[in-house]
Amino acid sequence: MTDTKSGGDCPKICWGLAGLAALLTFGLLLAVAEWRFISALLVAIILLVGLGLLFKMVLCGSPATSSQTDVAPARPVKEPVKVPASAPQGTVETAPKVAPVDVADPRVRPSAPLVGEAELAERKGSWTYSDTATPPVADSVPAGDTGPDSVAVVDPTPVPNPSVADAAAIDVPEDAGPRILPSTPLAGEAELASRKGAWRYTAPAASAVTDTEDYDGDGIVEGKDEGEKPTMLDGPREGGADDLKQVKGIGPKLEKLCNDLGIYHFDQIASWTEQEIAWVDANLEGFKGRVSRDQWVDQARVLAEGGETEFSSRVRGGDVY
Repeated sequence: MTDTKSGGDCPKICWGLAGLAALLTFGLLLAVAEWRFISALLVAIILLVGLGLLFKMVLCGSPATSSQTDVAPARPVKEPVKVPASAPQGTVETAPKVAPVDVADPRVRPSAPLVGEAELAERKGSWTYSDTATPPVADSVPAGDTGPDSVAVVDPTPVPNPSVADAAAIDVPEDAGPRILPSTPLAGEAELASRKGAWRYTAPAASAVTDTEDYDGDGIVEGKDEGEKPTMLDGPREGGADDLKQVKGIGPKLEKLCNDLGIYHFDQIASWTEQEIAWVDANLEGFKGRVSRDQWVDQARVLAEGGETEFSSRVRGGDVY
């Protein structure tokens, strides 16, 4: 009895069996079930792939496992110990002795002394701190002498050392949070605290006349006093106010501003003179100059007579607001 898992015949046998099963299924679907050719072919291909993989996995097994069982593990080969030719027969070389390491000493020392290490240790000094030491002062220094032996002249006047009381007297706001004070007052700390100031912001004075436009054309910029004020109403007439938004250039916000000024009807705008237009242009806060720019008077005359403009028809139709 032969092992079907050995060699390369096992996958071929598996795919052959899967092909026969798929072919038989394809014929039965066409002849008995009367399936369409494309549908039967698709089912046969799916069956071929599925049965082929299934047979191969069950009958042939995993290649990795079979190779692991067939191949015996190789034994490690011990390399022979090489003996130096220079060593005499019967003797064994020993490693050089290493100086004992002091576990309590955290420093890492080299195995051999470095070149110049002893000389450097002899020349080594130490740092000391002294608050009363004064650098030497040369008796006389020639002008322009910058040689290595020259010494700069230092003022021997001692720097005043402020006391702790002076540092405590510094005015610090109570809401400044916790403070970290030095153990010793710094030089000049008290003087700096006495010279400390505060930043304040001062807004520039507003100009009496902020407009730069001469709306009435008299050569004088008069701000809100340009032209002549037209006749205003305290409220709309009977029947309610006109829809000023039908005038192109007047939106909901500007309509409210016009009503606040006393402008409610088209005939009011239609009767304005040049001087009255100049006054309204100068007093429309945030919309100055809109009367002349958008030609309110011409539009209001058409609307006051019962007519309509292209823009007013769009407003009435609800296409604008």
